[in-house]
Amino acid sequence: ECTAFNVYGVRTYTSGVCSGLDMDVFPVPVGPNSDLHINLSYPDLMTGSMDFKVIDLYGKVIEQRLFNSVNRVNLQLSVATWPTGVFVLLLSNGRQSVVKKISKY
Repeated sequence: ECTAFNVYGVRTYTSGVCSGLDMDVFPVPVGPNSDLHINLSYPDLMTGSMDFKVIDLYGKVIEQRLFNSVNRVNLQLSVATWPTGVFVLLLSNGRQSVVKKISKY
């Protein structure tokens, strides 16, 4: 509190935990002809850039999207062209990251 007030000039604040980046994914696992539904969210009181990537286990980026000045995004991705396997979903804003693992059968 002291540092926030004296160093950064924060005059008011709300006690409690700040919400951070969040990513909800369904269905998991995803079928060969299904769409993957992804809900990305940033704290309700902030907006900013979100970088979203789908990466295979070899490090190849399968999908990438950059969203500017948003706090909520709903994605629907077709996985029909993706190979069968395991993928990592990465959501980042430069300060925080959320990682989820999914599989396609």
